[in-house]
Amino acid sequence: MLCVEACPHGVLSVSKDVNERGLRYVELARPEKCTGCGMCVTMCPDCAIEIIAGKKTGGARHMGRDEG
Repeated sequence: MLCVEACPHGVLSVSKDVNERGLRYVELARPEKCTGCGMCVTMCPDCAIEIIAGKKTGGARHMGRDEG
């Protein structure tokens, strides 16, 4: 996935689980390494990632997972 490959810090990974549509989703594997550079946001074709400033555990959050 483009956003996973674009992250220079290895923050994102593809989940081993699938969502309600049967698709693997991107998840935060190492949120503490996120610098908020925005490369994942730029490369995400679904615009499903946002940067949240001021978070100690990392700045990126993926919003593409179907949680109900």
